[in-house]
Amino acid sequence: MKAIAIGSLLLGGLAIAGAQNVVPMAPKKGVWSLGFSFEYFKPQNGTATTTLNVTPTYFVTDNIEVGAGLGWTHVSGSDSSFVNALARYYFNGQGTSQLKPFVGVVFQTSHSTGNPTGTLWGGELGAHYFVANNVAVTFAGIWEQFRVSGGTSQSEIQFDAGLTIFFAGAK
Repeated sequence: MKAIAIGSLLLGGLAIAGAQNVVPMAPKKGVWSLGFSFEYFKPQNGTATTTLNVTPTYFVTDNIEVGAGLGWTHVSGSDSSFVNALARYYFNGQGTSQLKPFVGVVFQTSHSTGNPTGTLWGGELGAHYFVANNVAVTFAGIWEQFRVSGGTSQSEIQFDAGLTIFFAGAK
């Protein structure tokens, strides 16, 4: 029920924003951003997982963005922290379209107390949908390969959503 309510609010906000005259400020060389994502997942009869992630990025060209982020995950009495790096290429760079699709790569290393360090690398396909000139709802599908040091390796597909705030760079 919560997912339906949150989805309805998000779609309503996007519909209202679509009626406004939004001129996205990114992608554009020199613009930087702060991306925020939150995930709560609890399978039926399973353990709940909560993840928070903050990722600052910078546009080195009109179509290329690089960034590094920090995050925290909590799973039933166990906490882990992670750092990541990403690079993205934007297909339609400049322009007035509110939808800015991208393809990217990501690398992450994580550590949880009492467990070995894990590394992750993968590719992502996503988009920013601008609801204001400097605010976008961000969606991404990510294929990733996760490996625990000295242990197992597994592939997975993940879908993320978050909010990104853009800031003008130096002129």
